Amino acid sequence: MTKSNTSPYTEVPSAPRTWNRPHVQASLEQIKLKGISEHDDELLEYLKDIVSTAGLEAPIETASAEVGRLGEERAENVKLETDRKEVLSWQKLANEHIRAESALAILPVAVLHD
Repeated sequence: MTKSNTSPYTEVPSAPRTWNRPHVQASLEQIKLKGISEHDDELLEYLKDIVSTAGLEAPIETASAEVGRLGEERAENVKLETDRKEVLSWQKLANEHIRAESALAILPVAVLHD
């Protein structure tokens, strides 16, 4: 679109909406990566409008940021869970050690009573 919000391209009022939108969007992104001129940029914006992806860029970026944040949060939770399991394992071993020492301490007393 130009600065006056008009397009030099003919509008297609009844463009079919049955194509595979993710495929079309991916194709548009590939075109964008190939090094385009100012006019090609306008064409891409126009095509994005046809495919209705231009209005989805902000929500997609927001969702992508949220996915990244949740991934980091999950990684931290996994680390905390691993640390928790390690602490519980050490506590279990310490408890078994104390029980074994207690059994050994009681053994001479039990032998004297027999």
